[in-house]
Formats: sequence, C-alpha cells, structure tokens
Amino acid sequence: MKRVLRISKEKGSVNNRAQLHEALDAWLDYASNGDYILRMDREQRNRSSKQNGLMWFWFGLIAYDWSERCGYAVTSQDVHDAFCIKLHPKKTPLGVVVAGNTKALTEEQMTAFLDYVKTTAESFGMTLPTGDDRAFEKYMNEFSIIKTK
Repeated sequence: MKRVLRISKEKGSVNNRAQLHEALDAWLDYASNGDYILRMDREQRNRSSKQNGLMWFWFGLIAYDWSERCGYAVTSQDVHDAFCIKLHPKKTPLGVVVAGNTKALTEEQMTAFLDYVKTTAESFGMTLPTGDDRAFEKYMNEFSIIKTK
C-alpha cells in the first residue's frame, strides 16, 4: 500500500514536524515485516491562475503591438499559438504540427515559459509589465480599454 505525507518547508523550517514524526511512527508500527523504501519527491503544482492571467494579459499587449506593426488584427489567441507552436508543438494523427497549450505545465515550467515570452517581447522593443511594476495598474486599465474595442 502506498502512503503519502505532504511536507511543507518555509524559511528553512519544516511545518508540522511533530505531526510528520507521529504519522511516520504510526506507519512503521503497523507495517508488516519486510523491506521498505521511503522516497521524497518535490510536489509539482500546475501553473497558477495568476500565471495564466498574466500570460493572457501579456498576449493581449503583444497582440495589440503586433496589430499596430502588421496593419491587420492579431488576436491574443494568435499570439498564444505563435508561442505555443514554438515551445509546445503537438502533432496531429495526420502529422500536422499545431500549437500545444500551457494547461499541463507546472508552476516552474510556466515561469520558464513566461520568462521566454518576456525576453522575446523585449527583443522586439516591448516591455511587459509585471505585478511588481508601479505602472502595472495603468497597463491593466489600458489593456481593458484595448480588450473591449
């Protein structure tokens, strides 16, 4: 039988260390004779809704920029597909390469993806705002206006 203990460590300290010891002792007391392997894996969390929201916000800004540069409408979905076909391509049963998506990415993978989007945007002169930027609210309001056009 497989048992799972969730452990959280913050600022160098394990949270609920006493409960961890208690649970492990109980398992060892009731385990049948035999050899066991204890394994610890880092939990992989799926991308956060905050990361997903930031991605779509950035794609809206990039779409607006690309529309201005190209002279025709580029949508957020177009930008999504452009980035996802580059980093997460999928093949159809007929062998056609299509854009993948970011749904199955972990938080760590999504961070790397967002870093790539930001770096790519910077390479063609765009500065994408983050929640840490003072002007973020201004960009959000401006984006909302753009989005409703």
